[in-house]
Amino acid sequence: MRRSPTPTTHFSSSSLVTLFLLLCCRAATVHALTDPATTIQFDDTRDGLSLFGVGCRKKGPIKVYSVGMYSDAGTKESLATQPKSTSSLAALRNALQSTPLTTFVLKMNFKVGAEKMAEAIAESVIPRTSNMGAVDTLKRLIADGVAAKGAATPGTVLTFDCTSDGSVKVSVDGREVGSAPDLCQAFTGVFLDDKAVSPSFRESVVDNCCEVSGTGESSEAGSATSSSQASHFWQRKSNLKVPQLPYKYSALQPVISEKTMRLIHEENYAKCISNVNQLLNDCEPKHRKLSIEKIISNSEIRQSNPELYNNAGQCYNLNFFFKCMKSKGEGGE
Repeated sequence: MRRSPTPTTHFSSSSLVTLFLLLCCRAATVHALTDPATTIQFDDTRDGLSLFGVGCRKKGPIKVYSVGMYSDAGTKESLATQPKSTSSLAALRNALQSTPLTTFVLKMNFKVGAEKMAEAIAESVIPRTSNMGAVDTLKRLIADGVAAKGAATPGTVLTFDCTSDGSVKVSVDGREVGSAPDLCQAFTGVFLDDKAVSPSFRESVVDNCCEVSGTGESSEAGSATSSSQASHFWQRKSNLKVPQLPYKYSALQPVISEKTMRLIHEENYAKCISNVNQLLNDCEPKHRKLSIEKIISNSEIRQSNPELYNNAGQCYNLNFFFKCMKSKGEGGE
């Protein structure tokens, strides 16, 4: 009996490229930012709001929680032309006063009792407001919300929604507890003013939002400026950098559009590099200067820090892809 031939599926080169890019985009955007101090991750968006930055609240050597801030995309875009300086945070605080909703998400890394957690946050708010009645309400809401589960254990998520009427809505693990009036500006100051409780959070917001060039420019000069600014932003603290493409963003058209190449290089690839840099900064000193190739070939990192290993692997894959591609006039098809 003759065997039937095995069916063969044929893919065009453009289909394979598209599939590769989709997989890269998906891997790069699962988590937008990771707090390097705790390795706690924050998604790129939350209920339609954009992530501005993340940071760690420390009490001495104890890493108590990681905080992330979400607000509307328009406010984030307005910071793109601001200098990379903490002075830009004053402009952000002013802009947030007119936004309909700003959310602070606190993800616990260390176990804290209900009363102690409530007291710590309340004490941070007190110097920033004269409404002690509202502070007492906030303290009670936090204590009640956390007490319902016993304590703020690692993994507990406290959410504070600063709304357009000036109140702060408190939720614990997704369960709304209640609102404290007239504390929106004071609560925002806890994390964004000059005496904020998490310096790393302030720095993350500046790095993530300021001096970010637009992606709509099509000129080569615009591309060079964009790459230069992006490199300054994404690699300030580490030796790993986002290399410029060896060709123009438009060189692979019509197979891959200029818009797609900009998305992959300026956003997704840079985000992977940013994640690696953040994670390296919290590694043992002996690992902090490793190249991407050294990271993915390091068995110790693979076992002890899979997040770093996976992000570095994604960087390697994308870099390999960029080097493989060529325009039609340079031998590509």
